[in-house]
This record gives sequence, structure tokens and C-alpha cells, in this order.
Amino acid sequence: MKIEITGYSDDLIEVDGDLRLEFDNINSDKGLIVSNKRGESVIVDLDFIDGIWRITHNGENLPNWTFELEKAPENDDDIYTDKLTITSLDKLLVAVYDK
Repeated sequence: MKIEITGYSDDLIEVDGDLRLEFDNINSDKGLIVSNKRGESVIVDLDFIDGIWRITHNGENLPNWTFELEKAPENDDDIYTDKLTITSLDKLLVAVYDK
């Protein structure tokens, strides 16, 4: 299963791929929990800083998961978001939480 997480405009977050989700994150006060049926999970934080969505996660050591983080360049009017791609051998569940 594969999902991509990005910011959209200055107040929305999108999850695309095998799951689709869109939610407001106006004050960067929400994050994501991505988990699988084995009980493994990763927390994804999304913060709008200086006009760019910055994405971080805590899943570096999870087996059977891959994380690809493409960082948005500074001072580029066309690219305003990092992009996090998560791939797992298992089906994933995505939940929004209040920070």
C-alpha cells in the first residue's frame, strides 16, 4: 500500500494514493497517525512555516515500511510543500489528530 502526504494551499492537507483524505489544518494544529494491522504506527507532523508545508515523521525504524521525504526548496513560488511517500506491505489506516 502506498500513500503520499502533501500540503495544499495554506490551510489544507491531502493524502493521495491507495487512500484519499483531505482536511483543514489552518493553524498547523493537526497531525496524522498512520498505522497497520500489526499495531505499528507513525506520527506525521505538518507545519506551515514561512509559506511552506514542512512534514516530519517518527517512522525511521519500522520494518516493512519505506519513507521518502522530498523537501520543498526555500524561496520557490511554485513548490510550497514537502511530500512524504509512505509504502507498506500491509494495508494502512490514516487518522487525523489534534496536537
